[in-house]
Amino acid sequence: MNKKLLSMAVLYSFISQVSAQECAETTVNSNLDISIGCVQVDSEKFSTRLNRQGETLVWTWDGSLSALDCTDSAQRCASVGSTMSLNVPALRMDGQLYTLSLSHAQDLGEYTWRYGNHQAQSDGTSQPSENNGVFDENDAEQLRSFLNKAIMDKAIPGAVMAVMEGDKTVFLEAFGYSDATAKTAMTTRNLLHIGSTNKAITSFLIGILVDEGVLNWDSKATELYPDFKLTNNPEYASQITIRQLLDMTSGLPREAEFSSAREMLEGLDQVSFNAAPGQQYEYSNVSVSLAAYLAVAANMQKLNGSVDLDNLHAGYESLLKQKVLGPLGMQSSYLYIDEARESGLMVKSHEKQNGSFVVSQSVDQNVDVFAPAGGLKSSISDMLLYIQAEMNQGKAANGTQLLSAVNTQQRQTPSPGAASQNDYGICIENKTLSSGLQLIGHNGSFDNFNSQMGFFPQKKVAFVFITNGESPEAVNLTEGGIEEELAKLIAQ
Repeated sequence: MNKKLLSMAVLYSFISQVSAQECAETTVNSNLDISIGCVQVDSEKFSTRLNRQGETLVWTWDGSLSALDCTDSAQRCASVGSTMSLNVPALRMDGQLYTLSLSHAQDLGEYTWRYGNHQAQSDGTSQPSENNGVFDENDAEQLRSFLNKAIMDKAIPGAVMAVMEGDKTVFLEAFGYSDATAKTAMTTRNLLHIGSTNKAITSFLIGILVDEGVLNWDSKATELYPDFKLTNNPEYASQITIRQLLDMTSGLPREAEFSSAREMLEGLDQVSFNAAPGQQYEYSNVSVSLAAYLAVAANMQKLNGSVDLDNLHAGYESLLKQKVLGPLGMQSSYLYIDEARESGLMVKSHEKQNGSFVVSQSVDQNVDVFAPAGGLKSSISDMLLYIQAEMNQGKAANGTQLLSAVNTQQRQTPSPGAASQNDYGICIENKTLSSGLQLIGHNGSFDNFNSQMGFFPQKKVAFVFITNGESPEAVNLTEGGIEEELAKLIAQ
């Protein structure tokens, strides 16, 4: 019997005090909320609700505690299906010992057990989870309902969501399917493509190199790589800076075709600028990728005295692991799609056909020239570690100052001119929502995945949201819907 209790995740049980009459009812709602059975604890009755899409459940009760009896009048405590067993568990609350465990022929993923204002810990104990902060259990229930509705309305096939207040994770759950065709439930261990949210991580990495003296925000491209040329606009080669490349005022277009990172540094042969550097804001995957490879080249020059043009992509991946992912503890994050798939945790991407989500053909590739602009695959817990460092002014969860507070703040402050008019800093957005709350973060979309992460400085609340389906509704969630919903909850 599996007795590992993990908090706030895919499969969860919620215990609440109800009347005896309510306790006798057995209900199944849309195959999502399944309410069966009761737990008798002395003279009080409690109902147990399990939430899992498309799952047939079996209840059994641990007979070792005489104070716990199954009292379901429908007599369905012992047999609802054949795929899962539930036992009442090892959980200490208010000095009383209760027991709960789940078993399943396959991996159940993660789940939580909650009782009133108590929450189970992984060691089987529980402490009161009284939250005197701005995000409480009522907020969690409203957010949960909001996301469950998005699943039921077929706005998204699946999603993961995490919320942190201060340094405490207060919400970490998964919803819907990781594979809608196979009806595989999403878990918080799954890997999802974060898309352009990766841009902020790239600027975080470059900021560390700024701290190390490899370059600075206003370093010119030709200073970092003297052979850098612009075929169609040669006069701009000596003007363009790292800051302009990262705050979207480089003048470069959003997209362009390149066969390699080397080609990007050797001439941008087929690319024409839309404006002179620094004059116009235009969101660009080209400019962020170019900035990353210039930084990699500068670091190679500093360490080796030369630049290996054929290993710029590998150099970016290596620096990302060495300077950001490793120190932050992001052990479930991969730039290469093959590595993500080999983990067995990579989620399927989906598109909508005839009103329902179906698995879509992935366009991700191992060596993506634009990887610095949006190539990372990550888990929700890993991404929470990253946004925590952003909220804590460059400091990792273990207290290590990875990026100086000065350069963290530079990145998070809208750049002068055209960038500030678009609320954009050095690859991170800083805007004010309709609630009046300030939000610093970034969103992304790639390979039919959509993501958003951010934090509210006034409330010291951070969040990450990622979904694995492309639809107008999914885009709406990551381009305003989820941030507004969370802001509404914490602004009260």
